[in-house]
Amino acid sequence: MKFFEMKSAFPQDNSKNNNNFVQNTLEIVVMFFELNVKYN
Repeated sequence: MKFFEMKSAFPQDNSKNNNNFVQNTLEIVVMFFELNVKYN
């Protein structure tokens, strides 16, 4: 659920999405990695 809430919070402007896509993806991956470390 958090993933979709975060995605909807990002600006929908295409140029901003293209510029920030890699950074946003990395942040999401890091978030899931930290959650996995916490609960395992």
